[in-house]
Amino acid sequence: MFKYVKKEYKTTEGPYQIFHSYEVKECQYHKNTWGRRRKEEKIKRCIVPVKDYKLKDIDLQFLKSVFTSLWNDKINEKIWNKKLKAKYQDIKFDEITNSFIQKGLILKKTLVVQKSNKEKNYILLTDLGKKKIKNLIGFLSVEEQISMGKDFILQTLDKKNLKLYDENKRILYNLLEDQLKGLELNDPMWNTLEKSSIIPKNSAINPPKYLIILYGLCTWYQIYRDNLTLREVSARAFQNSPIMIKEDPSKILDKYSNDINSIIQKFSGKICDDLGLILALDSFTFSGELILQMQDGNSIKIGGPSVSFSNLSYTNIKKINFRGNLVLLIENYAVFAQLVLDNWVNTNNALLIFIKGMGISGYFRKKILMDIIRNKPEANYFLWVDYDLGGCNIYREIINNLEVDNIKIIKIPPELSFPYRPVPESQLKSIKEFCNSKNSELENLATFILDNGRVEQEYLLEWHNEILNYNFRVYL
Repeated sequence: MFKYVKKEYKTTEGPYQIFHSYEVKECQYHKNTWGRRRKEEKIKRCIVPVKDYKLKDIDLQFLKSVFTSLWNDKINEKIWNKKLKAKYQDIKFDEITNSFIQKGLILKKTLVVQKSNKEKNYILLTDLGKKKIKNLIGFLSVEEQISMGKDFILQTLDKKNLKLYDENKRILYNLLEDQLKGLELNDPMWNTLEKSSIIPKNSAINPPKYLIILYGLCTWYQIYRDNLTLREVSARAFQNSPIMIKEDPSKILDKYSNDINSIIQKFSGKICDDLGLILALDSFTFSGELILQMQDGNSIKIGGPSVSFSNLSYTNIKKINFRGNLVLLIENYAVFAQLVLDNWVNTNNALLIFIKGMGISGYFRKKILMDIIRNKPEANYFLWVDYDLGGCNIYREIINNLEVDNIKIIKIPPELSFPYRPVPESQLKSIKEFCNSKNSELENLATFILDNGRVEQEYLLEWHNEILNYNFRVYL
């Protein structure tokens, strides 16, 4: 009677020991094999004692690129060779592979697939190699990140004083407690407003994204107060952190500010500014005169050719007003600067505001503009943007975020002719959608772009007086 029997043997070739195993059909009485071998595999391991683990920087870069995403899997030799080709131009793959084997860091495995009897070669790590490479490249597994995250949240949360927390700090408490439950179930996830999620992943990038955000949010909770800056939170979180290697601690959170803001907004409906965390030092730049009513009851008049104040100073302002009846919002700084140089504000008794393009959606500038418009709704408001898809998007952001519909878009007089550039095909669909907008200003801008093409404000600077005067004659 035939049945599958496992066969094993090992041989030695120079410094390598080869373990060979497979299954064959064999009759227990006659010991005659029959049919093809199956589950056949060969493992090649160096048996020379390993004394030196030093790897060159180029080796470390290569190992990071290979093992970050494939840490728990065997690596197909084709992938291994493809990665090697990018790092080692003039050396044979076998020589490189053997050099890693001789360092005791990897072993080579050959697997024979029964159906095709075709060999598939894989590169695997030895236990010793896995441990050493992990230390060398700063690797953190999913399990390690979950354990570290759980410990840090437990150290952070203090239920004894929960009743004393204000509403904003309680939001952070609930966010971290919710994350702790996910960690305990081995299913942690930061959900963002963009319907994406941030989860622990095997990573040779120190520190990994999931942990960096967790450490940042925990530290924010620990040192919570009004008007914290993200830079301070970052410095406090990573000065002595075990996941911090070479980066400047105060700057680590900068690249994750959008993610942190999105997580907070998804969880609570608020943004970081609402909870007292200033993500970046920002400035509001204008030309003209503003009257600020401060929280302490005093009034301050500020003005000049070009003035800026930051989101930190804005926290002390209760109300903003201005003199004059004309406000011009400018997308581009070159245009803003030219109008300042031409003394345009004083000539027109106006307020000129640089909105930094899409930055109008920023919380700080949005709040100031809302205050200005709310305190003087009867003024005439104009917006000058590039005549392209970006300009359409900016106007939409303004009317959506400021909840106003009385802002006019600066139009180009029909008598002026310019060499407009074609609209890219990739943008045509979006601009056509704006043509069907319920807002007449946005509809007219999109239609103009489709009919004529696109042009930036900077190109029109030479004719800014004719363009602005035309619009004021039409609308004022």
